[in-house]
Amino acid sequence: MAGLKSPTIAISRWLDGLLRPLFNRLANETTILNGSQLVKQIEQWSTKYLTSTTSFITMDVTDLYTMIHQEGGIKTIRKLMDASNIKQIDGVKKEIILALARFVMTNNYFYLDGLYYKQIRGGAMGSPLTLTIANAYMYFVERPISKWAIITNSLYYRYIDDLFIMSNVYVDTLTGLVNYWNKLDININLSASIGHTAEYLDLKIENRDGSLISEAAYIRALRGDLTWRFIKASVNKPRPRSMFFLNNRLAI
Repeated sequence: MAGLKSPTIAISRWLDGLLRPLFNRLANETTILNGSQLVKQIEQWSTKYLTSTTSFITMDVTDLYTMIHQEGGIKTIRKLMDASNIKQIDGVKKEIILALARFVMTNNYFYLDGLYYKQIRGGAMGSPLTLTIANAYMYFVERPISKWAIITNSLYYRYIDDLFIMSNVYVDTLTGLVNYWNKLDININLSASIGHTAEYLDLKIENRDGSLISEAAYIRALRGDLTWRFIKASVNKPRPRSMFFLNNRLAI
């Protein structure tokens, strides 16, 4: 449930302003902001590692925002600050940040039909602090996955609760790994898809006998209706500069 009208939203925004830069620096090498960033990484990786048997693995975390226990969220903030080796941010001590974060997490309210309701598990969707906690929580959960990707020369990135991998590891092994990764954290349930095609964010990607084909979707408002269009481009060959749409704008 969205928490944009929660009485704690102002504190949530302020804490997020302190903590999000820490996460961004810490997770810079494993997170993306959009499909355009992922395509660039795919292009670089594919020039060296793409084969006709390369597989895609996409994984989605079930109900990430509500599956993280509130106290678990506070522990995540502590781990985030410890990993950054800092005891205060902008003059605000760690203990104060943790106390305020606990207040926000345990006092999430949402407004519905003239009444306020208290959320007793997880964080409120729409709360800036909840997003940063969820991202940081996943950063620590995904450490074994990102380390495995480095060892096996696989490509790994994440957008909040959506994970993406390209790998030349055998499919049977990948299936076993997904089962193992699903046991990394009791709160995290990964639904996975493995194959030569993948849908991820605004992208549709296919490994067609060693040629990588990407379809980037964009939405155009037309007379109040939403119209989906798909523009194809090969990402392991030079792209026509006028043919590739990403993030509702032309990428040139």
